[in-house]
Amino acid sequence: MRKFIRKVWSFLLLGALCMSVHAQENSFKPGKIWKDNNGVHINAHGGGILKYGDTYYWYGEHKIEGDAGNKAHVGVHCYSSNDLYNWKDQGIALAVVENNPKHDIAKGCILERPKVIYNEKTGKFVMWFHLELKDQGYDAARSGIAVADSPTGPFKFIRSIRPNKGHWPVNVHAFHKAPVGKDIKDAYCGGYGCLPAHVDSVNILGRDFSKGQMARDMNLFVDEDGKAYHIYSSEENSTLHISQLSDDYLSYSGKFARAFPNRYMEAPAMFKCNGKYYIIASDCTGWRPNAARTAVADHIFGPWRELGNPCRGKEANLTFKSQSTYVLPINAAKGEFIYMGDRWTPENAIDGRYIWLPMVYENDEPVMRWQDEWSISELAQENKGAITHTEKVNKPAGSNWWMGIIGQGHKMPFDEDLEFDTWGAGFGNQVQPLIISDNGDVLWSEEPLRIENNSDELIVSSRDKIIRTETQGSLKDAFMYASKNYFPPSGKMPDELLFTSPQYNTWIELMYDQNQKDILKYAHAIKDNGYPAGVLMIDDNWQEDYGKWNFHEGRFSDPKAMMDELHEMGYKVMLWVCPFVSPDCDIYRALDAKGYFLKNNSGETAMIRWWNGVSALLDLSNPDAQQWFKDELQRLVDKYGVDGFKLDAGDARFYTQDLDLNGLSPNDHSRLYGEIGLAFPLNEYRAMWKMGGQPLAERLHDKDHSWGHLSMLIPQMLVEGIMGYPFSCPDMIGGGQYKSFLDGAIIDQELIVRSAQCHALMPMMQFSVAPWRILDETHLKAVKKSIDIRQQYKDYILQLAKEAAKTGEPIMRPMEYNYPKQGYAKITDQFMLGNKILVAPVLEKGARTRSVKLPAGKWMLPSGKKVKGGKTLEFDVALDELLYFVKQ
Repeated sequence: MRKFIRKVWSFLLLGALCMSVHAQENSFKPGKIWKDNNGVHINAHGGGILKYGDTYYWYGEHKIEGDAGNKAHVGVHCYSSNDLYNWKDQGIALAVVENNPKHDIAKGCILERPKVIYNEKTGKFVMWFHLELKDQGYDAARSGIAVADSPTGPFKFIRSIRPNKGHWPVNVHAFHKAPVGKDIKDAYCGGYGCLPAHVDSVNILGRDFSKGQMARDMNLFVDEDGKAYHIYSSEENSTLHISQLSDDYLSYSGKFARAFPNRYMEAPAMFKCNGKYYIIASDCTGWRPNAARTAVADHIFGPWRELGNPCRGKEANLTFKSQSTYVLPINAAKGEFIYMGDRWTPENAIDGRYIWLPMVYENDEPVMRWQDEWSISELAQENKGAITHTEKVNKPAGSNWWMGIIGQGHKMPFDEDLEFDTWGAGFGNQVQPLIISDNGDVLWSEEPLRIENNSDELIVSSRDKIIRTETQGSLKDAFMYASKNYFPPSGKMPDELLFTSPQYNTWIELMYDQNQKDILKYAHAIKDNGYPAGVLMIDDNWQEDYGKWNFHEGRFSDPKAMMDELHEMGYKVMLWVCPFVSPDCDIYRALDAKGYFLKNNSGETAMIRWWNGVSALLDLSNPDAQQWFKDELQRLVDKYGVDGFKLDAGDARFYTQDLDLNGLSPNDHSRLYGEIGLAFPLNEYRAMWKMGGQPLAERLHDKDHSWGHLSMLIPQMLVEGIMGYPFSCPDMIGGGQYKSFLDGAIIDQELIVRSAQCHALMPMMQFSVAPWRILDETHLKAVKKSIDIRQQYKDYILQLAKEAAKTGEPIMRPMEYNYPKQGYAKITDQFMLGNKILVAPVLEKGARTRSVKLPAGKWMLPSGKKVKGGKTLEFDVALDELLYFVKQ
């Protein structure tokens, strides 16, 4: 305990010291205030990045407050950084001219989207920007050019010009060279509907031939051969132009091409990946966000092929309320880029926010998804093994779909637009790369799935082939096909005691103070209060340290005697373990020397942040590391008589940091941890990947002490079963969040009762908080009654578990599974225990009645009364009653 206190004190002291200096960022937080080294929100809008040496330079429009900020009152701001997270203010790189209102860049002009490139031949830093002359609106449509000897400036303004005066594009048509009609105006409004016809019919290209083409929203791109290109919206914003610059980057070469005529694309940004050129751009809707567009070409001058919107998920149709300004290569060879966008606020320009998101490749196309917070290491991890397969499924009207994300089971069957990505994510629970429907559809992949669910379509992507099968049957047919072909039952099951008696976990009562005296006190209290002995789980902090799996001598005077006493009382005992090893213990040093830990991409032992601090993580893809861990567990079995293990913290998310995963996915490492439990029949897991059909006990994620979380138990347990995890446990009775039961916390006694009833006829039943400590006599008796119900049906539950080991069928089944095509698909507050018992717990506070949709046939209530099904019936349910029906 002293060691623990020392650690906490050191942590607090370090935190106090850190508060005295400017906080350093280590992640991107799109849309949030982004402070520079002075604590001021970065002011570099419409910006772009130049990397020179090891330093990044960010150039953008300096805005002021209010509507006036949409014009240039200061100039172009520059910031520098070595890590892209933390930026130093380098001041104004190019200042507007304040004392000459006729100057091209006079204060009050419109100066937008500045970009800087470095010319290797001249040693000069060259800036280009979109320029509109003061008080002329957007009629000038010019390009401004400035130059400097240093990346931070000061930049000297050279001139502004219109591009390619007297030059035709390489893809010009003969009709462009024909005389321009006299009815063609010198200027239009520059958006959809402004031109009287298609741009080629109006021939804006020909109109501007002699005076130079229009140039508005723009970007720069330097190719591998050193040639630079200016990409800009032209021809009244209807068409993009791609113009090659002169060798000194200070003017045009006269060689250019038109792209996307009449598509009205603005905010272009060009980048290159694996020999192909890509553009991301925006629709032309003014300040209002819209769906981004991408396109690809083998040659920079085209022909270009549009790919569609690269955004995925919620608000993808608005590019996450942003507009592109630049695409920054991080590792172009591996398809890793950062999308840079701005979230414009024209009513108060200075408050514009920056949207930087990871852009990776899927099916050879750039894709980005919203992230509340992310880091560059995650970009690399996300792009490992790019998406290569996509399946679009048209969902027939009225069909219902379930997928293998247990932690989201309460949202199934899907009836809303949702997006999930299971690569490196388990949502706190088990995951299976499976989707099934009540029409018998089956989709499976050996790699994690990314799913987009819309009202009439399901888009499924993976890094491996997606196998789609249509059984033309039911939900049960779909499950049985998947079980047989993808996760066949092993013929084995976890320890029988998990099913025949309640389980008791010491977590809520003892938390991190696991000790011999109080564990024995808890075990005796269980028996003294009339509860049957069962599996006793000793939770976290019984050990000396993470990875040092010895009973802590200061808290356990004689662990073997404790184990013997618990066994004599009828318990089987499990110990909590994890795959982490504390870096400040001798075990770490010994294992590190043997190379048993995962390493980062720099070849150093990785330090992983998890809920108990920062630790090294066993590399279970290393057979020697795996064997060491198994040997440690077996030593506890042999030396103390430990019966099994609660194997926690195997979440795939811990493997998504900057790690060398030896060619495996984060999910694969979660599976490797799952395989450890196969050596110990008495086991429990919470996080799991692709281990359906195996003899592993799978628990739901910790639930809050709330009615809302109580209502999640049944739907999540049902999905667990139809995804191949039949040996399931619905978390702890009353909730597994320990803060809900601390001194002074408000305990809802009725919730404890209804939670116990909900557990009673599920595959497993687990206590942690001691009912006799928190309940009055009335509620305590109601809980005891729920245990009596379980004892009455324990043989039937065990029978179902044994059948599940052979057939794979779930123990706890959705109504739709047993009664297909009868309107049960969306009923998730009642369930079938096998084929015999229908269970309908009360899940609402204060409720003393509930309705049940009862299938056809005769059913018997606990009272012995028989009722006829085939309709929805209302029943009275007292506080101490669990409503269930036995099929006759």
